[in-house]
Amino acid sequence: MTIEKITVAKLLKLEQEKSIELSEDFFEALKPEDGQFAVIILNLNRKSVRIIPTSTEKIYKVSINIDKLAQDFFQKVSNLFYEMNIKSLYSTGLCFVDNKCVYDLYIDSVEYEKIDEAKLKDNIMKIDGITTIDIESISV
Repeated sequence: MTIEKITVAKLLKLEQEKSIELSEDFFEALKPEDGQFAVIILNLNRKSVRIIPTSTEKIYKVSINIDKLAQDFFQKVSNLFYEMNIKSLYSTGLCFVDNKCVYDLYIDSVEYEKIDEAKLKDNIMKIDGITTIDIESISV
């Protein structure tokens, strides 16, 4: 009996100024059906990289700074995203940076353009403990 493959790994030497090439099995597994793009996200705390396929050449990063984390933070954020029909590519969960709590969310441009940005910012700022929100576009 064979074991179904759920991961692909490649060991490489990290060298500054040197490109990282994806083998054919990586490339085929990552390539989205309807596009040719991917967002590469480096988690600075965990020192891990995520490569997430997308069909768009532009994405948005929504960063939320949290001063005091309320117990119902995730519930309120999840409800807000559900009510606004926000579909994300990736979210970090909570990350602590220099005694600050940060939550990042990545959204592709097709999904983001369906959102009323002013309403999103206003509704996020209504959640207890949130101090700032920053939205950054990232393009190829």
